[in-house]
Amino acid sequence: MGEPITPEQVIIIGDSPADVECATVHGARCLAVSTGASDRSELQGCGASWAVSDLSDTQTVLGLLFDEGQYE
Repeated sequence: MGEPITPEQVIIIGDSPADVECATVHGARCLAVSTGASDRSELQGCGASWAVSDLSDTQTVLGLLFDEGQYE
C-alpha cells in the first residue's frame, strides 16, 4: 500500500479466545465468529469488538466491518 498500517486499521476474524487475544494485544479490532468451540458470549467476554453466530448475514457482517454499512 505504500503507507504504514496502524493497528486500528486491522481486523482479525476468528473463532477462538486466542484469536480475540491476538487482536486485542496488538491494538487491532476483532470480529469473533462462534462457529468453533467457543460460544458468542464467551468471545464477547474475551473482548471481541463484535461477535456473531456465523457469517451468513453478509449485510450485517459488512456493516460491522465497513462503518455500519458505508461500503461499496
